[in-house]
Amino acid sequence: MLGGVTHWLHYAPSSTRNASSAHTLPTLPYSIRTWTPCIRCETSKSALPMDKVDAKTRSRIMSRIKSRDTKPEMAVRKGIFARGLRFRLHVSQLPGRPDLVLPKHHAIIQVHGCFWHGHQPCKLFKPPTSNTAYWTPKIERNRMNDERALRLLGERGWRVRIVWECSIRGQSVETLEALLDDLADWVRHPS
Repeated sequence: MLGGVTHWLHYAPSSTRNASSAHTLPTLPYSIRTWTPCIRCETSKSALPMDKVDAKTRSRIMSRIKSRDTKPEMAVRKGIFARGLRFRLHVSQLPGRPDLVLPKHHAIIQVHGCFWHGHQPCKLFKPPTSNTAYWTPKIERNRMNDERALRLLGERGWRVRIVWECSIRGQSVETLEALLDDLADWVRHPS
């Protein structure tokens, strides 16, 4: 830290790199410019922040992400309701607070976001490149919690079906209708 600012990487021509010039831009024009690690911080280029927005904007964006009533969940809810099935939402007495609980059929439908639940392989899940020390364990914890909730629900006799965001997002109306018909059949006819 220098002057309250963390130095991620500093520009200095390789030929003039020393302790005094590593933290300043060269005054002479150089035809070949190279990035070099900071001598004082010893930070490599891989430590550059990968986020395209500042921390305040990122915080605002992340605070608007909801855990319930998401677009994929709402699409499933509307489709299941339109097919005559009635359900309860986010039942806190059940492990994992399932999204849709159909008590009459002893069935549960979970609508998982591909990023938050680490859906692999999936085009919507791309492991974060910034702050991996936070995100990798966070997504792994989500996966472990999902597995634990599925196991406990199975032990209690519930049938569980997971609908992934990628199976809903960007799909044609016909594909979505077919998915919802399949879900309704699964709920009504346990096999």
